[in-house]
Amino acid sequence: RDPHGDARRRVERASHRSRSDGSSRVRSEVAERAAKSASAHQRRSSNTRRKKLTETRGSNGMSCHACLGKYAPEAQPLLAAKKEEAAGRSPARIFRDYVHNAALMAIPAALVLVVTACVCLGLGYDLPKITGGLEPGLEFPEPLVVNPPGNARAEAAVVFLHGLGGHARGADGVGIAANLIKLPGVKWIFPDAPVSPVTVEGGRNIPSWYDIDKFTSSIEDFVDDKTRIIQSAQFVTGIVQELVAKDGIAPEKIVLGGFSQGGAVALTAALHGASALGPGVSLGGVFALSSYLPMRDMYPSPMMPDPSTAYRTKVFIVHGDDDAILPLEFGQVTAEKLSAMGADVEFHAMRGMGHERLGDEETAILRQWLAQLV
Repeated sequence: RDPHGDARRRVERASHRSRSDGSSRVRSEVAERAAKSASAHQRRSSNTRRKKLTETRGSNGMSCHACLGKYAPEAQPLLAAKKEEAAGRSPARIFRDYVHNAALMAIPAALVLVVTACVCLGLGYDLPKITGGLEPGLEFPEPLVVNPPGNARAEAAVVFLHGLGGHARGADGVGIAANLIKLPGVKWIFPDAPVSPVTVEGGRNIPSWYDIDKFTSSIEDFVDDKTRIIQSAQFVTGIVQELVAKDGIAPEKIVLGGFSQGGAVALTAALHGASALGPGVSLGGVFALSSYLPMRDMYPSPMMPDPSTAYRTKVFIVHGDDDAILPLEFGQVTAEKLSAMGADVEFHAMRGMGHERLGDEETAILRQWLAQLV
């Protein structure tokens, strides 16, 4: 055996193992550095993708993941176009788009307002029937119309309203006034009140221009149904407008009047509703038989938009001193109030007369007063 050869081989094997261990360490270090580099590159790529996704969401308001997948290559041109479009909108373009969208929303709203205004303005002045806005189903029947004697052309008109529970037609209706008071060229209109529950009558459905809670001995304690009174007065004003527009009768040749409730509505229509006829226009006159002025504390303001209306209005009042329903005080206070407002008031206290209408004496003085006006 060669001792030196054995030694040389042991040295060579040791050297070979040393080189193998060194190569392994080098390879391990290289692999570790490569892994670290790949991890850092992955993190940078992930951050870049999140940044792009955020920008895209801000420009078009939605996530592209939802519609295009996770940044598929074919989606890139579309995303780039979206970003370019958003960035290229000038302030003028944004303003034009805003105005366009606002106009599209405003047109339907304007149409709704126009339709609503037409309905509101027409409500309460249409003839021959109107339906109360606050009282569903409340309807004013067709009025009784009596043309001038001999069917002559109407040059003047009298609108006569019945009282609580009354009516225009029949032997006991106020329509008999057309026969009792024959005036040449005068057209008579006798409206009928709607049928509705009346508190003072135990809730019975009877013809009434408005509700009455109870009858009182003093006008100070009497409660007015403001809503229904004004509504009925508007209906009467509508009749006046119809007479002016279709019959060609001048407002100053039209007289309103009524008995009890009807007189209260007639006074309200003549004073409160006159503004609907136009500025400075007033009726020929108004008469109230066994009646009163409702809501008198609201005159002249706010019930009478034009205070000068009272100066241009002639008023005729007849009241019995034996009236147990509406005592004489109702007529007296009404006459005093209207006189204080400047109206031309003719007041008659009828001795021994109760709550009644169109007696011989009353009819005679009413005929005389009407003849002066029409």
